[in-house]
Amino acid sequence: QTELVEAGKNYLLEKIRQARQELGHVSSLAFPGMSLANAPGFSNEDYFNLILTEQMDPGRFRSIAAGAWEFNEQQESELKRLAERILVIIGANQEDAYSFTGNYASARGLTQFTPMGMSVVWSSYPQTGIPRDFREATGQHLNAIKAEICLLDHDLAGLATSHSALIGSGMEMYAAGAAYNGGPKRVRYGLENFGLAWLHPVSRLAELDGRAMLSNLERKELLWLKRNRG
Repeated sequence: QTELVEAGKNYLLEKIRQARQELGHVSSLAFPGMSLANAPGFSNEDYFNLILTEQMDPGRFRSIAAGAWEFNEQQESELKRLAERILVIIGANQEDAYSFTGNYASARGLTQFTPMGMSVVWSSYPQTGIPRDFREATGQHLNAIKAEICLLDHDLAGLATSHSALIGSGMEMYAAGAAYNGGPKRVRYGLENFGLAWLHPVSRLAELDGRAMLSNLERKELLWLKRNRG
């Protein structure tokens, strides 16, 4: 199993490196004047972690995490095993891993892309070479990762237009990742009303919930975080 975990990790990181290299001629919308190959907002590990997040069992994750914002040794061990199961599948199946996986929201493939998200990528980044057939685009890992990179860049650019402090904050991946998974609308609302601190939502919720006195804005933020906990 250890060998399959390592094989899965190496396989994914190599695909991410290749995808970024092949997007070297595609301009970033979030970082004008730079290409998607070297835009600073996201590392290879960020793209890697988002893939694990998309394939992880959310119910099992929440059961292990139990709302904690600092994990104990047992929780860390269980979460590590949860991630390693995904890497074992990828290591054993390589290009076939998750190629045909779909969910209730019509998201497909390794990066769990929806038809709406792919339409955004096709229209905003036409020079990527990603096939115009949705099943083909999501079923091939390299194309799926290219689409992931593009959509994160697109969402970050949109969020930064209403909250310019996001760029250079070190929080770019958190905001774009939240938009990727839950839609830009809620993330934009959070940024416009509450700034950047909530992008570590569990710790921010615990911080606000533990205070004896809250301002009206902080109380509003706390209620919003509780409503959007999932």
